[in-house]
Amino acid sequence: KEADQLPPHQSYDCPVNLLSNEKLQVGQIYSLSELELAVLWDFIDKNLWKGFIRTSTSPLAALVLFVKKKLGELHLCCDYLKLNAITVRNRYPLPLILNQVVGPTQVQLCEDLS
Repeated sequence: KEADQLPPHQSYDCPVNLLSNEKLQVGQIYSLSELELAVLWDFIDKNLWKGFIRTSTSPLAALVLFVKKKLGELHLCCDYLKLNAITVRNRYPLPLILNQVVGPTQVQLCEDLS
């Protein structure tokens, strides 16, 4: 079943910051067949309407390719390799998953002094 909405935005939504001293590279442009263009525009229209994607203000674009699945369907692939190369990496320690699932616990220690 396809989702019809995204979960609400949370405090951990992060922007993608680019390295300021890196030169933006222009990539190759590949032509798409009529079928691929139709699938691409259908994907864009459907996901813009749902709010899953929005118009970009980025000076960069990602390469879009299609890969055929076993049953002949077209699978949309975005190549973010060049964008990832100039993205500022956020290096924050990840919380322990067990602490997030179980939550904080209190431990009581008792010693027998007799």
